[in-house]
Order: sequence, then C-alpha cells, then structure tokens
Amino acid sequence: RKLGSTSALVEGLYFAAEKGARIVNLSLAYAPSAYPGAGLDEALEEMKSRGILVFAASGNQGIATVSYPAAHPSVIAVGASQPTFASEDAGRATYGNYGTALDLEVPGGAVDDVDGDGRVGAILGEAFHPASPGDFAMWASAATSGATAQASGVAALLLSAAATDSARVASVRRAMESTASRIT
Repeated sequence: RKLGSTSALVEGLYFAAEKGARIVNLSLAYAPSAYPGAGLDEALEEMKSRGILVFAASGNQGIATVSYPAAHPSVIAVGASQPTFASEDAGRATYGNYGTALDLEVPGGAVDDVDGDGRVGAILGEAFHPASPGDFAMWASAATSGATAQASGVAALLLSAAATDSARVASVRRAMESTASRIT
C-alpha cells in the first residue's frame, strides 16, 4: 500500500519541527527489508537534536525484524501486545514485528477472539479506510500503528506538564521504557 513518499515523510518531519512539535507519531512502517535512505536518517537525527520524541510502528509481519523508521536508533520503536485468552495479562501480538530494536509493546488489539465473546479483540479508533484513503471513520483494527498512537499519546500526557527542554523529553523516554513490563 504505497500511499506516500519518503520525501513527503521527510518534509513532514521538518514541518513538524518548525511548528514546535515535541512528539511525532509515525504510525507507518516500510517493508522489513527496506531502507528508505539517508534523507530520512538525517531528518530523524534532526528530530533527536531538537529534543523531539519520535514514535514509529514496528511493522505487522510478525517477524523478528523491526521495520524502518522504527529501527532507527533515535526512534522509539513500538510493537503491539494483546490480551491472552487465559487472563487479561498482555502477550506479544502475533502480527507485531519484534527484535532487539523494539523499545515498547503497547496494546494493539487482537486478530482473534481472545476472550471468548465471539468477536475479535480489535481496538476501535478513528482512521482512514485501508482500501480508500479518503474515507476517514471509526474502524476496528489490530496493528502496531494503533499501538504507536497510544504510546505517543501517553508521552504527550507526560510532557503536557513538563518544560520544553530536551532533558525533560529524554526523561519521558526513560520513564516509559523503564516502567514498561517485559513481554516474552
């Protein structure tokens, strides 16, 4: 589903920085083997140097490779967790990419009926229809993109009372990573 270009993504990152963004949510992922180029690397490094937290989806192939841009070291790579049938404890979502570059796993919904109620355990959210990018409405989904939106939302809440200096931004990243539970 190519709905945009790397140059448009880079331009959007610089635009967000110029407008004073403190957090950027990239609910998108390139194919696991794809490297979009140095231009995106430079933009992501610029976000880091300006103290902007960038969150990106790890990808939805269910493999041990975090997709780009989440794989970039300055980005907070977000995977997905899902409730298990046996309990409300989270487990790694089968569709979510994982690996050493993954920083957080956040509820992303389930593609199966995990609680026995006859419905898939998807998350309801406002998004574009996958087959019709101009159709914006409420959709049930299970993906790392939704998990990424939730992670960046938590960061926004943490930053809402914080100063704008980069040390505070870094402390939000440390707080989120150090208080998260490890999922195996």
